[in-house]
Amino acid sequence: MLIKKNQAREKRNSNSCTIWEYNFPNKNLWFALGKIDWRFPEKWKNLNRECDEIYYVLSWTWVLHYDNSAYELNEWDAFFLEKGKPYWLEAKNLSLVLSTQPSFFPEQYVNVELK
Repeated sequence: MLIKKNQAREKRNSNSCTIWEYNFPNKNLWFALGKIDWRFPEKWKNLNRECDEIYYVLSWTWVLHYDNSAYELNEWDAFFLEKGKPYWLEAKNLSLVLSTQPSFFPEQYVNVELK
């Protein structure tokens, strides 16, 4: 199944994060491209209650704060985020591929305080 770039749905998660969803017919998989410029989420931490996530870096270097550690990711690095673990990231003009299993929906996310 082919999905062209112009068929992807653009969504703005915050002032610093835009994603383009590619809607495949499999409800057990979600795929998107993302651009992040600054901090995401803008305050607090994100926690996905339902999905494991994979972030794959297309360009730029960024820092992911996950599981009480900070990880520097560079082009072509990939990171697996386990569901239920809070995270936040800092980036400038980051381009990345995002994938979840099962499929992502916004209500899965909760914000938790930074500690």
